[in-house]
Amino acid sequence: MKLSCFPLVLRLERPFRISREEKRACRNLFVRVEWERLVGMGEAAPSRFYGEDAEAVSEALRRAGPLIEGASPFTGETVERRLAEELPWARSARAALDVALWDLLGKVLGVPIYKLLGLEGAVPPPTSFTVGISSPDKVPRPQG
Repeated sequence: MKLSCFPLVLRLERPFRISREEKRACRNLFVRVEWERLVGMGEAAPSRFYGEDAEAVSEALRRAGPLIEGASPFTGETVERRLAEELPWARSARAALDVALWDLLGKVLGVPIYKLLGLEGAVPPPTSFTVGISSPDKVPRPQG
């Protein structure tokens, strides 16, 4: 299995500000896992809150490459355990690799990830949403 990654800078339409920072762009990384001519993709979104940045995640992914050599799409749990032992601090890198491995497994089997996870017809799980600090006149209004 071969691992590679490349950066992606996402420019925000408007600055996003919370108490500890203001963002005008997000620096994410795409992760690509290749196995027998198939490719699985994942995305890492580093968070300063967890002490991560794009450079640290890129370094973690570089270190993860040798750890997944010889793995297959069917050994995702073994790969995650190995990565958790060797790179416990690299949350974004491990999450991106996990998604890439699920994507690859789905392609090998010809099945979408949601079906592999038994989520067909399931209600989407609750998520969180952070509201940025702004003046009321600058907050986007719902369309339609």
